[in-house]
Amino acid sequence: MGGALLLSLLIVVTIFYAIVARALSPQNEIAPFADQKGIPATISTTPPTTTADPNAVANGATDTASTTTTLPALTIRPKATVSSSALKGTAIASFQATNLVDGDLTTPWQEGANGAGLGEWVRFEFTQPVELARLEILNGYQKDDERYLGNPRVRLVMVEYSSGATQLVELSDVRDPQIVNPTSEAVEWVKLAIVSVYPGDKWEDTALSEVRIYEKSD
Repeated sequence: MGGALLLSLLIVVTIFYAIVARALSPQNEIAPFADQKGIPATISTTPPTTTADPNAVANGATDTASTTTTLPALTIRPKATVSSSALKGTAIASFQATNLVDGDLTTPWQEGANGAGLGEWVRFEFTQPVELARLEILNGYQKDDERYLGNPRVRLVMVEYSSGATQLVELSDVRDPQIVNPTSEAVEWVKLAIVSVYPGDKWEDTALSEVRIYEKSD
């Protein structure tokens, strides 16, 4: 009798310890932001005519103030594009991070983690520090309606810069280019991390089709 009671007590203690340990274990630092609002990306099919106030973009600011100064911009291609994960390719398609800078909306990057990939990221690295004019993000898997609606699209994205500046940006569930006004500091890399998504109808692999990067020009 005493042995059975001791065994039962040991089981209860073990279960209690597992629950407490799970509650106190470090959580993904990105997921808690999922219910917050970020800086809205600008939906546009033409280049923007405004630039962000430099004081409004550092360290996750939510101020959307802008100026009316128009700056020339040049498209730049990163020296490297890497990601935390990528969906395994097929005989006819790949889903690597480099698809984001190939100029083809039918070839997306899809994260390869379990679930919708919260916290998964892609990073664009440059050959030298550059001053960015804007980023244009084309959301979802844009090859066709089935793939666009079937896979999750990014809702909130954390934009991180090598300078230490960060922005929490809210994307719309549309296929148009969405413009992000970046930090005014010269940077060596830009990183986009998935914070929350618009759920897909069929699959769980979150997708982005293209990221266009523009550098300020004199």
